[in-house]
Amino acid sequence: MNRSQTNKSRHGPVVQADYSIDAVSWDLTFGLAQTFPGLKYLQQLRGPPNLVRGYINGSRMLQDQYMRQCDALTSQVLIAESELLWNTTLTLFEEPDIYKQVYFAFDWALLATKILSQLHPITFNCLNGAETVYGHYYDVFVIQNGYNVKPYLLNLVYNFGHIFDAYRDFYLFWSDDPRG
Repeated sequence: MNRSQTNKSRHGPVVQADYSIDAVSWDLTFGLAQTFPGLKYLQQLRGPPNLVRGYINGSRMLQDQYMRQCDALTSQVLIAESELLWNTTLTLFEEPDIYKQVYFAFDWALLATKILSQLHPITFNCLNGAETVYGHYYDVFVIQNGYNVKPYLLNLVYNFGHIFDAYRDFYLFWSDDPRG
């Protein structure tokens, strides 16, 4: 039997499509959510910005107007309006009444325009805020300490309890879920 006869004898696709898979209920953490319950908070839209906010506020770094404006615009405009946009998009496809669909489409366009109009201020303020963060840590590591190991070792010894508490809280955030 030659190759052309084999290909002609095959009917249908080589691999059958499996439409029984529910794409919405996929576990995008690949099973890590059971081991690290805190991972589900990092997967939300507010998760990564809140992690950065917590780090910057916890480090007691001086903040300038760019950092405060970046924080306000990111949390109040970008994240909050994106969540509303997502909810409005889902409502748009579930509504059977055509007039309400038109109303939701205009509401969706208004929210999308509001988000897009704030992208330049968010980018401008966050880039300038990042320069402030870089300048702060450059000043601490290079200018003040000058690659001297002694302050870091003294900090490790004298603040061991605080460092241990911070690592324990970080570990418990990922491994235990006290928020229910």
